[in-house]
Amino acid sequence: MLKKWTEYLNWAKDLYGDILEGNKTAQRAIVYGYAQETLKLAMITKNASAMNGAVANMIKILGLDQPESEAPDWTNVQPPTVVLGLPEETQKGLLKLVNAGVVDLTGAEMRVKDAEFIDITPADQG
Repeated sequence: MLKKWTEYLNWAKDLYGDILEGNKTAQRAIVYGYAQETLKLAMITKNASAMNGAVANMIKILGLDQPESEAPDWTNVQPPTVVLGLPEETQKGLLKLVNAGVVDLTGAEMRVKDAEFIDITPADQG
């Protein structure tokens, strides 16, 4: 068992630097290794409360219990430029509407064509 802890210490030291310097990331890796071993032992002994405690510790060590704080800074994000290609007739119609000011379209006659369709509602609902 001592050999495994030494392996964890060496792994953390190689990955994160000298742990005696107080490197928090290295200490977190070591403590996470302890939590993993605790979970393994709890699974062997079939101790559900110890398993739950080990998983809870792993969650805290990884910071999964904290809200996400790495949201992007939306002030630096520029919206994309969208170029629309409209027929000239449509462009003229839109410009006419925009330049006219407020336009009440509620009484406008709509030119809607009937379209063919297939009714897909089940027989028991329709």
